[in-house]
Amino acid sequence: MRYCVLDNEYEELNQIKKIFNSLQDELKFIEVDYFDNYGDIDIINSNYDALFFDINLNDDINGIIIAKKYKQYHNDVKIVFISNHSDYALDTHQVGLHNFIQKANINIDLPLAIRDIYSYQKKNSILTKSKKRNIEVLFDNIIFIESYYRTTQFVLVDNNTIYDNRHINELIQLLPNNFFKLKINCIINLDKLIKIEGNIMYMKGDHELELPRGKKKEILYKISNYFDGNKK
Repeated sequence: MRYCVLDNEYEELNQIKKIFNSLQDELKFIEVDYFDNYGDIDIINSNYDALFFDINLNDDINGIIIAKKYKQYHNDVKIVFISNHSDYALDTHQVGLHNFIQKANINIDLPLAIRDIYSYQKKNSILTKSKKRNIEVLFDNIIFIESYYRTTQFVLVDNNTIYDNRHINELIQLLPNNFFKLKINCIINLDKLIKIEGNIMYMKGDHELELPRGKKKEILYKISNYFDGNKK
């Protein structure tokens, strides 16, 4: 999982960083990026799972506006606003915030908000395991999983790839029912399927996967059952 922190004041940004660092034994396998300039955030492609934004940035723009823009591309992102001014609290609800924290209470309230988001997301994620690093990945961020030789890769909605050292057959047991084993070396997230034309499955992110020969009818039947079941 990846979190983004934005505060244009160095001392306050450093204070938030210390709070995250104090929780590092609890919040294993997440990545946190810290910014003091909103222009450095890649709003379209970054795909953060949670935003922790200061509201008062400068006279031209504030954290609420940046969060609105980000949510246009990443609707499921969790948002926590941090401010010295409680009168902003009502304005933040139009973005669909998860929490509002006054900076006077940051040492108590921010750890609680972080734990709350992390706890929820951990229930909806899988811990990837590799020699280089382990990281929690939200199920909803996975387009498909594919293995080659002894390497398995998670292809994500932000076009990043995370590697895992486990076999496809082991991974499928850890995933919810929207994940479907397409073939011996590939698992797809059916919620990221856009359309099927001929023998090609068009997935989110401009990915194209080929249906296995001789199994098209069987696979289409299983996929149809999944979507029919979700409509009920």
